[in-house]
Amino acid sequence: MLRLSGTLLVGLLMAVALSTLAAAQSPSADWGFEAGGAGWRVSNAAFALATPAHSGASAGRLTAFNTEPMHIVTLQPLEGARAGSVATASVWVLANPAEVARVTLQLEAFTEGLTVLARREAVAPLGGAFAPVEVSLVLPAGAAFGELSVVAVPLHEGARILVDSADLTIAAASVATPTPTSMATVTPTPIASPTSTRTPTSTPTSTPTSTRTPTASPTPVATPVVFPSLTNGDFEDPRGLYGWSGQGGVAASVVRSSGYAASLSSASPSTKWLQQGIGVASGGWYRASAWLHATEGSDAWLRIAWYASDDASGGQVAVVDSPLADPHGEVVAVEVRAPLDARSARIRLMLRPASSAPATLEADDARFEAGSPPLPATPSATAAATVAALAAAGLPVAGPSPESLTRAPAAAPSRGADAGPGLVGASAVTALHRNVQPASLRLLRITELLPDPVEPGPDADFEWIEVANLGTDAESLAGFTLQDNGGTLELPPIEVPAGAAFVLRAARADTGRAVLVHTLDRGISNGLGNAGDRVALRSPEGDLVDAVSWGSDRTYALGLPELPAPTAGRSILRRFNDDGSFVDAIESAQPSPGEWMDSRALPVDHAPAHLAALDQPTDRGWPLLLAIAGAALALAGADRVRRVLQAR
Repeated sequence: MLRLSGTLLVGLLMAVALSTLAAAQSPSADWGFEAGGAGWRVSNAAFALATPAHSGASAGRLTAFNTEPMHIVTLQPLEGARAGSVATASVWVLANPAEVARVTLQLEAFTEGLTVLARREAVAPLGGAFAPVEVSLVLPAGAAFGELSVVAVPLHEGARILVDSADLTIAAASVATPTPTSMATVTPTPIASPTSTRTPTSTPTSTPTSTRTPTASPTPVATPVVFPSLTNGDFEDPRGLYGWSGQGGVAASVVRSSGYAASLSSASPSTKWLQQGIGVASGGWYRASAWLHATEGSDAWLRIAWYASDDASGGQVAVVDSPLADPHGEVVAVEVRAPLDARSARIRLMLRPASSAPATLEADDARFEAGSPPLPATPSATAAATVAALAAAGLPVAGPSPESLTRAPAAAPSRGADAGPGLVGASAVTALHRNVQPASLRLLRITELLPDPVEPGPDADFEWIEVANLGTDAESLAGFTLQDNGGTLELPPIEVPAGAAFVLRAARADTGRAVLVHTLDRGISNGLGNAGDRVALRSPEGDLVDAVSWGSDRTYALGLPELPAPTAGRSILRRFNDDGSFVDAIESAQPSPGEWMDSRALPVDHAPAHLAALDQPTDRGWPLLLAIAGAALALAGADRVRRVLQAR
């Protein structure tokens, strides 16, 4: 009896599923919107027939309930479709840019069980008149249904769009011929044909023009987990986003004026990305780049995540990020050496939305190529001549010899490209004696930073960087920038007195009694890397004033001892001579933001109440030791006086 009941239950569920599927197929969709919009499903909007129309008596009108995306969708059987066939969807759209931010036409291929196999979308032009939008998709094996969707992002409640003259056609896969130049063509003209999914109710006055001619596609095969080199970086593969996978959001192939690009849409504040696994040579040099554009207010950048495994699985060995892309879209790049234990990598095209509002990343022209070690910077003839003149005059000169002086390029780096290491040698800085330093050489130094806080929550919310003024004169930070793997931050126009320190901190960072502090609304760039990263201080002219690399990042560590990534909760403390030349860097067990100072520091009433006790003794501990010694002597003297009085 139980077995029979189970059989009946299964049968009932199958019947419900089949009836639902049959209802979803909508074979008699009202493509010209002349018969009430039959066969279309609408969400988050009110639907009605309206005018003006592109063809016939009416068009379909969607009116937004709120600012969430509104959809109009139809699911159709792909009659006669085979692997390699090309499905082409088209529709005419009238959308006013004062009412909607974006309208896309989406085409998805489904299996018999309604599992998504492939997806592409195209962006519709906005304006005061009907305009065509079209998208083509090479169908993979098993494609049984195609879903055509028009999606609009309204700017306000009551925003409207009009759609008309929709179409979905199938072109058979081409047959190979001996002629090398032979290729399949697509005819998207929306008229009845043996391969069309429907017979139109009206003939449009004009027809959309295909944006490309797809080539024949072989039967799809399983996508490799890791490719030997970057595949489909231009996103022109007829299989859509072949080789790429999305983490969060909705990934799709979209039409651009130059061809196809990748799109990643978001409706939540979490960071999302497109990625591809690639095999790498341990210790090899690589250059990665991509054109990225994100919705205004959101951040886009390129990331390389390194893995010790052959298939980009397991924990990350290290992560390297490019600068943030310009809000208007630009090519970002990063050139770096693979960690010695890395055997594979994932190239990630990152999107960090500003909020839960709809956001989109568009990406194109992604590349990952073998690079070469950076060449030593060209010696600065001016700086070398200055040192030589000072030496000839008998003045003291500290730091490197005239032959070893190097400096960064004078031009400021663009936001989309890191100028790379500008200083090499035994010291990460170039400095003359501070009393005779040229104007181009500044004695601001990165003296301490906390890349791995212990507080719960995102590390980026609690990080800070300390910059000290080793010079004899006050120095304004106006125009100076701090740059890490994730981007560039402009420092505020604060004047730092000689011998004092300035602290740049994230929104929730605890910097104790530090006086010169600037708090960011968010984290420091995209957060300092725990396992490895770099920070560079650049002057208003773009010169590299100081820089530090730690852990797996060796960009600014050429010729210097390896600086391990610090333990969670411990800071990197860097020490310098008075002339600005680098001495060493240690891990501090008690971070002390803003407490670097000497006899020329801020007024006494602004001085910190304590100094840090380090794992290793440094000059910063002597005042504390003297204070303790003084207190001990005072107590001993008092005790001696007490005993003498008692003896009497």
